Amino acid sequence: ADAHLAEALHTVRVDERVPLAVDYSAARGRVDAPPDVVHRQVKLPNFSGASVIARSAAANACRDWELPDLAPNAGLIAGELVLNAVEHARCAPQMTLTLHSDAITISVRDDLRCTPPRPQLRCVGQSGGWGLLMVTALATRWGVTVHDDGKTVWVKLARSTSRLDMRP
Repeated sequence: ADAHLAEALHTVRVDERVPLAVDYSAARGRVDAPPDVVHRQVKLPNFSGASVIARSAAANACRDWELPDLAPNAGLIAGELVLNAVEHARCAPQMTLTLHSDAITISVRDDLRCTPPRPQLRCVGQSGGWGLLMVTALATRWGVTVHDDGKTVWVKLARSTSRLDMRP
């Protein structure tokens, strides 16, 4: 865009959502290149079956993004985070899947504001409570962002990872 048009677009904040290019060649390069970041949001119901929906959505996103090797682990992580949100926050969580150049991020937001969850030590034979230990084993990084009205648990999976593979 020429300087006058670029300034007009900036004034109405178009450049916050649409990248501007200086000429046709640069614009064509942006169109032909993969996007810097891709988001996929999934609003999930408040019932235990939501974890199955989340697992499928995460695995499908990985396949759509041509990262089929991440699909099993992404599905397991998404299912676990959503199951935790449904069981503990008792709400309909929202999951966001984000593709970055070096990783994917799986984020699950719920309505429960509490002390950030942490993996708990478990004894062999104990049922339940293994989810965050599994997430920790599979994730490149993970954490919790607290909001006024709840929290988001997020997990980053490197696009090429040497972490434990939990495929069946």
